[in-house]
Amino acid sequence: MNDELVQAPTSADYYPKRQDSRVEMVRPETSFLEFFKQSLLYTSAYCADSKCCSFFDDDVIVEGHAAPAQDASALTLRYPLLLFAELQDLPPRATMHNLLKICQSEVVPSLPFLSSISAVVADQEKVPFHLRICKALAGAATSRDHETRKLADRLWQPCASLVTGTVAVDNSLGRVTDWLSAATLLITVGVMQSNLAWWRQTDCINGYLQTTLCRQGYPLKSPASANVQALEREVASLRCFYFIVDTLRSIHVQTPSTVDPTWSVKIGKSAQYDLKDLCEGLILEGRSLPSDIRADEHLLVLFVILSTINTLFSSLGPLTSASWTTRQKLSSRTDIITQLDLGPSVISINPFVPLSVDREFKQLSNNLDQALDSCKVALEGGGPGHRTATQTAYGTLLPLLNFSKLLLAAGPCVFTLPSLSGYTSEPHEFPTATGPRPLAPHVVGIHFDESTVRHAIKILEAVETLQDTSSGLSAASKKLHRLSPMWYPFALFYGALVMWAQMEVDAKQNHSQRLLLSPRRLLQNFHTELTRVGEDWECARNMSEVVARLLNTTTSDSVVAV
Repeated sequence: MNDELVQAPTSADYYPKRQDSRVEMVRPETSFLEFFKQSLLYTSAYCADSKCCSFFDDDVIVEGHAAPAQDASALTLRYPLLLFAELQDLPPRATMHNLLKICQSEVVPSLPFLSSISAVVADQEKVPFHLRICKALAGAATSRDHETRKLADRLWQPCASLVTGTVAVDNSLGRVTDWLSAATLLITVGVMQSNLAWWRQTDCINGYLQTTLCRQGYPLKSPASANVQALEREVASLRCFYFIVDTLRSIHVQTPSTVDPTWSVKIGKSAQYDLKDLCEGLILEGRSLPSDIRADEHLLVLFVILSTINTLFSSLGPLTSASWTTRQKLSSRTDIITQLDLGPSVISINPFVPLSVDREFKQLSNNLDQALDSCKVALEGGGPGHRTATQTAYGTLLPLLNFSKLLLAAGPCVFTLPSLSGYTSEPHEFPTATGPRPLAPHVVGIHFDESTVRHAIKILEAVETLQDTSSGLSAASKKLHRLSPMWYPFALFYGALVMWAQMEVDAKQNHSQRLLLSPRRLLQNFHTELTRVGEDWECARNMSEVVARLLNTTTSDSVVAV
């Protein structure tokens, strides 16, 4: 056993060097792979000394070799060596600390259900680094300072690498609320961007959450809570927040909703109602909502309806006659903005039952519309303790309710409007002035009735009214709810696109300025509100640029003859 070849390697042999990790990422199939396996076999600890390989200190981006710690045997394995390659570009420690403060004081109180998750509200020094860095990312992405927002680009890749890499090395982390919270925050930031590369990276993380957090009866654990009931409440809050994020993700990316709230969530003052049974009775049987549910529970019900609408549009929507007509007209176009997988579907309509899908779609839409009417009655009642703060909480739900009614009134073709307007998932691919030319919706057979336009106006009025109401709140209340609700960008953007479609129809019928004035003014108001919401969410800034381009496009340029 004195032979050097059979002795176990020491911990000092495996301390990470930033230069080595960069090289090995380029050529992973080398002796490093075997070297790394041996290090895991012998449970040799990597050096985590602040003077050596620390990404916690201010000299994080300083290059150069450093000596291993003197007492390397007392150190523990923190992260695999390859993951360190992404961490050398992190901001300094003081900057990271400020970003964490932004997330803790402004982001967490503004987003629903996050304040009930102990892993998110815990002291930053007591949570693992992958959660800390994801909280810093959320703080940077929602900052109103332009230079601070740029840090989100530097933080995204390290966050994605750590969240996916740590669970790949130790998949038991998928059961821990710390890791689940970090992954959910990462997906939240990715969803609220107009960036296809970020969307693709969230797909992998979304898959992890689908198999753990959303799995019925899957045992989860929390390092901060040994109480079973407290853990269940924490997991329920995390699931509710993730359900909201996934619903918005499916609408933004235009894919079917992947999360079905089949888990048991008890709501009501005494937790006497089950969310699933309540929503089934509301949608399928036309029951009314109870009067003793809180604003966040109303929010869950509305998102269940919105998720159901999106699922309906994704399943039966392409088979309706209106969607078929739109696809037929789009297939003959060669415009740059229509080359976005909008060609004819491989599923054809059965000529022997031409209206069966339309009837089924109409019936389901009517059920959902009646459910929204019941929600509106419950919201107008205000619920218990309807003070100013509660009015603000309920007021944020009205744009979401009107957004859902707008989707039902517009039909599945409404999801074609973003591509027709030139909205792209690559925000820096086209300059604002030379972006893709918008294609008027009526050219491809998309028309909206007066009820759709009215719902769009109601979205705008609800947002403007709440903005006027919040101006009278105290500075502490404003800071507590600084961020605009996550659903505002999507509600305002689709409302603006419906108004743009109406403006183009008016322009086709009569080019007089008198007819164009009202829709154009409303579109300008939508642009103003999107610009304000864009101070919080990156996707709203890109949506605002698209609306500005629609306003600057002359009628003769945008209206194309069939």
